[in-house]
Amino acid sequence: MKNIVKLLVILILGITQVSVSQYYYSGSAYRLGFHAGLNYNFVGLGYQKLLPTGEANWLSFYANDGSALAPYFGLNADYLSGDWWGLGLRLSYDSRNIVANDESVIQYGKDPEFDISANYFSIEPSLRINQSIVPELYFSVGPLLSFNLDAKYSYKPFKDKDYIQYENQEINNVNSFVYGLNVGLGYDTKLDYWGQDKTIFLTPFADFSWMTGQRQSDFSSNQSELTDVWSTYSVRFGVKAAIDFPLKKEVRENKEFSYVGLSLPTNGEVVQRVLEEQFPLLNYVFFDEGNQEIPNRYIRLAKFDARNYDETKILSQYKQGVNKTRTDQHMLVYYNIINIYAKRMITYPNAKLKLIGSAPIEKDGEIIAQKVKDYIINIMGIESERITVEGVENPRLPSGSSSLSGEDKTMADRENRRVEFVFDNEEVYKPLLLKIIDEYPVDSDLEFSIFEDVKFNNWSLSITGEGVNKVYGPFYERVENIN
Repeated sequence: MKNIVKLLVILILGITQVSVSQYYYSGSAYRLGFHAGLNYNFVGLGYQKLLPTGEANWLSFYANDGSALAPYFGLNADYLSGDWWGLGLRLSYDSRNIVANDESVIQYGKDPEFDISANYFSIEPSLRINQSIVPELYFSVGPLLSFNLDAKYSYKPFKDKDYIQYENQEINNVNSFVYGLNVGLGYDTKLDYWGQDKTIFLTPFADFSWMTGQRQSDFSSNQSELTDVWSTYSVRFGVKAAIDFPLKKEVRENKEFSYVGLSLPTNGEVVQRVLEEQFPLLNYVFFDEGNQEIPNRYIRLAKFDARNYDETKILSQYKQGVNKTRTDQHMLVYYNIINIYAKRMITYPNAKLKLIGSAPIEKDGEIIAQKVKDYIINIMGIESERITVEGVENPRLPSGSSSLSGEDKTMADRENRRVEFVFDNEEVYKPLLLKIIDEYPVDSDLEFSIFEDVKFNNWSLSITGEGVNKVYGPFYERVENIN
């Protein structure tokens, strides 16, 4: 076991001064994005006329003369103060289309229908009101300032018939600028992180919007623009997508903050475990394309080293058991495969070996098998008559299938270029017992945690000292383990 008390003392001192040259985020932010949704419009048209014949329409007042669905989309910007309030702004294409019926003339044998297109560019500032019960939910209220883009109608004398008397007629006396009121609510959902400190939010929202006085009075200047000349009420559902940019309030240097907790390994010690496992041996040596020599990745010994070769000490001999990953350790064993099998032929002096070389493209299977035989004879001193060599086009158990083509077939051909070890004694194939030192078990990790009362988007950990300069992160959760 390694005692790391000195290291932990250094870390603890560093943790009490965790925010050296660190930005402090005030909680305020601004957001930029876009929005899209649908207006469900219903309209009170009041006492006015649209037809060029001069007759009055909508003689009686109805709160709802018609309705329709229409698109709503645009850009939005928000400022969040970090407190209970915020400010919002939407710039929108705001369609207030409706299909209206003039029910006041049904008694005269008519039932006319007006298909009205009225589209606006709307500027919608708002006050955002946050609350603590459901922190992600907010309310908004603000004025509606809209500029008319177009206003047209198509007229059907009888709504249940296809006949259109007037089509795409311009509506006169339309106010180019109108105003109104928006109230609504939204629910912020954190979708993902963008970069180190920015966050992507998706916000479903619902609004009630009232647009007043969309047209001038046809009959009297005393008519109320709020109640008696064309006001549209809209129930709106949509979604905003925005990127949150946090605002940095100040830089704090060399100050002490109670931000981070540190949990140490038991007794301040890193535990070393010895793992014992049975590692099955692969009885193939793969040769490189177009090369008849044993690839350099396979470890080859000098004659002197071959005398004392011990398969149980492979990892310690090459001093890579500690610093390599477990996968790398296994590969190190595999790259010793020729030496392991040759040493076992000494252990089992009656065992005989057949080397089958396969080469689907080069057709030199016997040559590459002979290369392996020469190494075993010359370095490990195995008798030549105990080893036979055979060359074939494809191995006994080929990779891939006859239906492969293109790159897949090329990869299979490369894998089939190999030498197979076939022994007449099954004992030679037995797995290798490995003892691997695991220096980094989970219970030796350092656990860092950001306290619950600290608000953050992400955090990083920097450890510096004599010959040490490590940065971990960024992290997005409150608790992280460091190896």
